[in-house]
Amino acid sequence: QATSDLLLYVRRASGVKPGGLNPAACPQAAPPCPTTYDPELVVDSEIGAKWDWSVGKLRGRTDIDYFYTDDKGVQNRQATTFGASQSLLSYNSSAGLAVQQGVELEQNLTWDENFHVEIGYQHTRAYFTRFWSSQSASAFLGLSAYVCSDPVNNKNHDCADYKNNPLDGPNYQVNVSASYDFHLADDKGVVTPTVSYYAQ
Repeated sequence: QATSDLLLYVRRASGVKPGGLNPAACPQAAPPCPTTYDPELVVDSEIGAKWDWSVGKLRGRTDIDYFYTDDKGVQNRQATTFGASQSLLSYNSSAGLAVQQGVELEQNLTWDENFHVEIGYQHTRAYFTRFWSSQSASAFLGLSAYVCSDPVNNKNHDCADYKNNPLDGPNYQVNVSASYDFHLADDKGVVTPTVSYYAQ
């Protein structure tokens, strides 16, 4: 707590997404896929500040932070072929490493106790730092499916290199809301109409 109005903080947290079982037909696929996939480990680091301030009748709270997430063993859907018809067999792989980093800004404003405005902005850059894929993004639509022999290490050099490719998710998010508190007569309550906007 730098001052009574300013909080500076550093946070670090980790979490695990459990592994699991792949289809029983994986050993008979061509090329074969693993019968299990490993857990996914996520380590999140964050540094930020929270500041309460006021100017006349205007009060505000400003929150800003930078975050960095290290994702090991990204679980992703892969594909191989199975049976005489060479139909696609999907399975989970733990072949990827990824990074997510960005900034978040939240601004809360209150004017004369009754008028409230909330503004939020987030910019994220999320990408693979290591990932060999046995299929293109459109494989399950039947547009350009292919398989490779070792999507974990790509020892046979027949897999697609997805390094630096973005992860799914928006690059930015913006939300704005405004509300006003109407106090009913005789202390019968408060009516608060709200208008909101969101974009990504």
